[in-house]
Amino acid sequence: MYGRFCHGGQHVKMSMGEMLKNAGKVKYIKGGPDTVVTGIAESSEEMRKGSVFFCIKGFGGANGHDFAYAAVKNGASAVVCEKPVSAGKSAAIAIVKNSRAALIEAARQFYREKADALSFTGITGTKGKTTVSYLIGALLEGGLKRPCAVAGTIKYRVGRKEYESMTTTPSITRLCRLIEESADAGIRDFVMEVSSHALDQGRVSHITFDTVVLTNVTRDHLDYHKTYGAYLKAKSKITGLLKTRGRIVINRDDPGCLRIASGNACKRADRFYYSLRSNAMFRAVDIKTGFKGASFTLVTPSGRKRVKTNLIGRHNVYNALAAAAAVYGKISDEDIRRGLQEFRLVPGRLEPVYSGKFGVITDYAHTPDSLEKAMEALNALSHARLITVFGAGGNRDRGKRPLMGRVAARLSDIIIITTDNPRFEEPEGIIREIAAGIPKKEMKNTLIIKDRRKAIETAVCLARENDIVLLAGKGHEGYQAIKGKKYSFSDAVEVKKALKRRFG
Repeated sequence: MYGRFCHGGQHVKMSMGEMLKNAGKVKYIKGGPDTVVTGIAESSEEMRKGSVFFCIKGFGGANGHDFAYAAVKNGASAVVCEKPVSAGKSAAIAIVKNSRAALIEAARQFYREKADALSFTGITGTKGKTTVSYLIGALLEGGLKRPCAVAGTIKYRVGRKEYESMTTTPSITRLCRLIEESADAGIRDFVMEVSSHALDQGRVSHITFDTVVLTNVTRDHLDYHKTYGAYLKAKSKITGLLKTRGRIVINRDDPGCLRIASGNACKRADRFYYSLRSNAMFRAVDIKTGFKGASFTLVTPSGRKRVKTNLIGRHNVYNALAAAAAVYGKISDEDIRRGLQEFRLVPGRLEPVYSGKFGVITDYAHTPDSLEKAMEALNALSHARLITVFGAGGNRDRGKRPLMGRVAARLSDIIIITTDNPRFEEPEGIIREIAAGIPKKEMKNTLIIKDRRKAIETAVCLARENDIVLLAGKGHEGYQAIKGKKYSFSDAVEVKKALKRRFG
């Protein structure tokens, strides 16, 4: 169970004039710059009494200007908007040219003292963000013997308190509340996943990062960014948020990361490269992988240490290197080795859910590259056949669907194409586009089962001794998104049901 967001213990108070002093021209229709507020908000449903509500035009069509009155009714004492709104008689109203830009500046001003108490680590990349953030959090907590905050795809955590994650990177105001709560709790390290959407929308523009980690940049979210170039440009924005002489951790084996690292902002940073294939500050050699994890020799500027980890696959060795480089010098090399060895598993990231006559693994892989890496990791293990169950998300980049089909056909012995999160699309259309990428000669090894529950049961029934079943796309998710609703659904739970039906 997740807790409800609290609003910190030591509330900041600030005048509108001070808060908006860098927001450009401000015109007060009601009230004035001396109006004192106690917080900022962009959702009328998450108001703190005395807060200022920013009317933001959402990327999904919603418009905060339509909710100004509701925000005041819920406790807002002021409204910042781009045009006059109906907000009752009591609230101050300030008009600005760009409400989103004003919100970013307000967040920077209002929470500056709280943010200054924290050291921020931001991880961006197409894949690996969640695992690397979990690893960094665990290493810092183990080595420094103090709690930290971690925010990302699976959940937001402040010490031991957990909140449900609505998006990989929180909204501006939700992030501010996490920062406030962390600082008030005496936490000093804040680790967060930073998505391309968040960077493009300015959700972290008020943050100055002490450390930035670049895991990899391959095709994803082209439904939003349209082109890979635009996606890469969005990712690169994180380097402009890195403090002077801050640390940037770069995957030397990834072309996208190297393109970002060639930018001017990175030249002012301390660059820590990691690699499995070339000479770098942080390397892994003598790598061995198996169903129970991986082992390797970790090479750092301080020397070499043999590391064993529960994480499966070479791509997780990359993740371990990224985390080690991010915390290097902050904790001892022995603490790094011990932390990597004691680290358990990240929910839904090559997570074994059954290991008996055959193995069943769940993974969040939902792009051609991440699917390929997951299957390559499993094919490197000793096994008979690889049975892959996967689909593709609706209302997302359609161009990746045939690419996922082609990758699955190349690396799987049996493919079962099914439903992922169809959202507002028809599952049959998504499945056809995936199947279009599968060569005709491989279709004899391909099953199409629209119902994901039946697809999982079929895979479990087909599995023979020493086979591996990969359930890709959903990972930790406990729902399916269909026609605007989220229905309870867990791959791991369905596996257990299918195993019980097969074996009793």
